[in-house]
Parts: sequence; structure tokens; C-alpha cells
Amino acid sequence: MESILDDCLALNMPQTHLLWHYRSRHESLIAFSNIQFYENKLYTFPSVNDRESHVHLVHVDGVFERGGKRINRAEAEAVVEELKRRCHDPACADRSVGVVTFNISQQNLIDDLLTEACVLDPELDEWAYHSKEPIFIKNLENVQGDERDVILFSIGYGPDKDGKVSMNFGPLNREGGWRRLNVAVSRARYEMIVFATLTPDQIDLSRTSAAGVAALKEFMQFAASNQLYGTEESAVSRSKTTDGIADAICSAIKEQGYETDRSIGESAYKIDIGVVDPKDPEKYLLGILLDGAGYGAAKTTRDREIAQINVLKDLGWRITRVWTMDWWDNSKRETARLLNEIRNAETETRKEKPENPETEPLPTDAPVYQQNTKTIPTPQTELQPEQIEFMIEEPAEPEPAAPLKGLVMAVKEEKPISVYRPVNLRTNYMTPEDFITPYSGHKTEVIGKVLTTIVAEAPISENLLMRRVVQSYGISRSGSRIQMFMRGIFRSMGMKATIQNGERFYWSSQQDPATYRDFRANGDPAESKRDAKEIPVQEAANAVCRALENLVSAPEEDLIRAAANLMGISRLGNTVYNLFLDAINLAQKENRISKSDNGNWVLNE
Repeated sequence: MESILDDCLALNMPQTHLLWHYRSRHESLIAFSNIQFYENKLYTFPSVNDRESHVHLVHVDGVFERGGKRINRAEAEAVVEELKRRCHDPACADRSVGVVTFNISQQNLIDDLLTEACVLDPELDEWAYHSKEPIFIKNLENVQGDERDVILFSIGYGPDKDGKVSMNFGPLNREGGWRRLNVAVSRARYEMIVFATLTPDQIDLSRTSAAGVAALKEFMQFAASNQLYGTEESAVSRSKTTDGIADAICSAIKEQGYETDRSIGESAYKIDIGVVDPKDPEKYLLGILLDGAGYGAAKTTRDREIAQINVLKDLGWRITRVWTMDWWDNSKRETARLLNEIRNAETETRKEKPENPETEPLPTDAPVYQQNTKTIPTPQTELQPEQIEFMIEEPAEPEPAAPLKGLVMAVKEEKPISVYRPVNLRTNYMTPEDFITPYSGHKTEVIGKVLTTIVAEAPISENLLMRRVVQSYGISRSGSRIQMFMRGIFRSMGMKATIQNGERFYWSSQQDPATYRDFRANGDPAESKRDAKEIPVQEAANAVCRALENLVSAPEEDLIRAAANLMGISRLGNTVYNLFLDAINLAQKENRISKSDNGNWVLNE
């Protein structure tokens, strides 16, 4: 079978359709797939600026090199240039990026060009590979399950040096090839940019019967139009839609000088009425939901009253409801309320934002860093390392935080906290090929850098140790051959190691994992921060015990939050939470902490 799903269907296994789509932060990013592949059965959420598309086509003057190479260098270079632009543009740099190609040759070419660019641009390297969501570069065959804020899609295929266009589009020509295209074009949360030498009219469907190729032509036409898929048909259907309450509401709003649209959205899920922003007709000021057929179609009260509303607000909508009985009871009162909502929305929309919020002076009620009875105002200048050692950052909250539940505080003299500091290795540039080629003195030099890093940063994860050494040679990424080379060196050195969730951590000869009692907090800049997966559980366990020295007694969740704060970690994601759960278990196993009768954790004497 083409897929496991087809296998299951062939066996007549029970099935149900997952109908709600949440990934795409703009409806245009899923509209094509919904119409082309899902028969428009997916329920997708309308966008507050649904009159524009977030899928764009960039034409590249390139050549597809057929035969053994199967690459399009101009497209690859255009993709890398876009990555460089996004890295250095503050308006774009916060958005994570993924790159999708049709074949592995184009994938490898983009990968190589980006690696070369990173050698000359450390900021690009940091942004691409060490951000919270690092860049991925994948092809149609292995991008399933991945997603990023922005997807750059390199078509690759197109006219060769003689101007001929083959109708062979690799996996799209196979049976079920449309599934691969569907996966590729639905990976973006906020934006998708398609780089193509090929134009839609160059895809001649008379020369191929592959459904995947036909879908590609449709997709490229959609991307080139810069218009939301199906907008014209939707506009016609909206104009024909009639509803007594909705018509009356639209008329009342129009009398006050505001335009409205009906049935906003490209799927079966609609916002009943959208009030158009008079100063930005591409957007809506307000969405109005009625208690009509759409309301009744929701299967649960939670869907109707909480889930759907929360998603719409998260997408930027300002939402209000009009109940039929309230309208019939007093339409003038409801009209006045709606106009008040519209004008409030206008006021909020027109509020000017500071040109550069980062340089705005802090308000007088700025949050503080608090450590027991010491209170230090939020610094407006860069902190020095010696200052950071005595400061623990509490999560900023709009109101003073209430005491943690079940917490008992002990006021005692604080012990200084070590700050994690990365090693500073001498840089000597080398190509990846030269790096893994043994020659006199090179292996000895690498071993020396490993030992220097161990002395400075142990305990340290194998991946981080490898990254420190490899990057000191100007190599931004460790491919499989470099990893094998480095692991061979680690094995030859016979270093002390522990295993944690499948990851190896190395220790210096002076450190004993069983009696290690130190921990290191994240500092500034970014290089002085470790991901949770790079923190040894022994360090986290020590932070747990230190937190209990201060708290005396605490429930599990509060203990985790306090220990994470001690280590300079303010966000409790799943990885962080699981790390400190393991740390609590380790501390309990070592008989350093235990649970009291009330379920709180306490230090053992």
C-alpha cells in the first residue's frame, strides 16, 4: 500500500475524520489543501485580514540541471539570500523558518550554501542553528510532521539549459504523489514563500496524468495570484446569503457608516458578520457571531463558548455575540452596544506603538528581581557577571504574586550561585572534509580542545561538547561523519560519563556524579544559556535541594518553579518540567528529600 492509512482502510478498521485545523495562523495557508485534497471538509478559522494571502510566489531566473545533478543553483542561492535577509531584519528574525525542496539534491545544495554562509556570518549561524526552533532543510519525502512559522519552498524543477521542461517531478509523478505535495504546502504557521523558475503555464497536463503534477500546477497558480484560494466564489456565495437577523444587523451598522461582510471564512466554519476597517479595508475591526446554524452545529458547549472564541481571539479577532432573543427584544439597545464595540476596536487599532520599544524608558513600576528580603530594581544597563551571581529572576507579573500554595519560607543567608560560562576556544578555520581527515598533530589538537572544554564546562552533554570543539574550526554544523569522528575521539580518551535519557554527559576527572553538589545558572549573553536537554540531572537535583533550603516545604509544582528560577530558567516547557521531575526523583532516590504527610517535599536532615 502507498501508506499505513491505506493499509488500515483496506482492513476496514473503524475510522473517523479529524476536522478542526489549528496549525495555520492564516487561513490562506491551509485553504488550498482544504479545497484540493480534503473536499473543503476541514474546519479552518477565518483570518482577521482574510482579503489577503500569506502564500507568495517568487520567480527566479534559473536553470534546472537535469541528469545526475538535478539541482537549480539560482533557486538555492535565492533561498539562502532570503534566510540571510530574515536573520538580519528585526521584523523577521523572531519567526522560525523551514526549507522544503522537491528532491534531496536540491536539499543538500541549499544546506551546503547555508553552511558556507554561516562560516562568514556568525550571527546567521546562531540564528539558523541555535535558536529555540532551529532551521530545518528537508525534502518532500521526510518533512512529514515538521512545522515552522515560515516555510521557504524551492520547486527546483523548470527549464533546462536548452529551455526544455520535463514533466518528471520526482515523487509527484508516483501514485499518491499528491499526498507529498499536500504535506509540503501545509507546514507553515504564518507565511509561505515559493521560489520557482518554473511557471504554472509550463506544466503541460496533456503530457502527464499524474494527480500530483496537476495539483502542483493548481498550487502554483494559487501562489502566483496573491489572492486567497476561492475568494471570488466565496464573495458570490456571501452576497447570496440571506438571514433576517444578520441582514438587519448589517443594515443598522451600515447606517452608521461602516461596511460589513457576511459569512467570513473559506471553510464550513464562518464568522457571521465582519465589520470592515474603514482605514484598512483588508482587515476587519470586529467579528460578530450569531446563534444560528453555525452555533447549533458545534457539538459541545466548550466548543461554542470557549475553544472557538479563544482561537479566534488568538488569531487577532475582536469578537462579540448577538443573541436572537436580545435582538428581537431590543434591537436599538443591541445596535448601540455593537457601535460601542466597533468604536472601541477603532480606538485600539489606532493606538500608536512606540517606534522602538526596546529603547523606551522603563516605567516606574517596573518588575524587580527579588531574592528573599533583598530587592534590586530592574537594571537598565547590561549586568556584569559578578552582579548576575547574586540575582535570581522571578517571572514578571502584572500584579504582585500571591504566596505559592503550601509554601513555607525560611529567611536565611543566601549562598552564591555559580553562573554557567562557556569556554573560549581558539578559532582556526578548516573545511569539514579537512577536519575529519587525520594528519599529524590534528587529532592531538582536537583532544586538547576537548580537555580544555571539559575543564571549563563539565559536566557537559556530548552534543554540546562536540558543538564547542567543531565550531572552533569555523564549522557551523556537525554532519554524520563529523559526529562519528568526534565520538571516536571521545571513546579513545576514556572520559568519565553518565547516561541521561539516551544522551551522554561527560565529567572531569575531579568530579564524582554521585557526590556532585554544584549547579550553574544561565547568564547573559545567549552563549551562557543551556537548553534543558543540555543540563545534567545531577545539577537540577542540586537546584531542587537548594530551593528547599529556602522554602523548607513546597508542593511539587512550586518546587519545580523555584528550582528552575534558581537556574535562570523562566519558562516551564515540557522539557524543563520533565528535567526537574527527574531531578526530584533522583534527589529522593539519594535520600536527600522526601514527602511530608501533607504531600509537600521537604529536605531530609
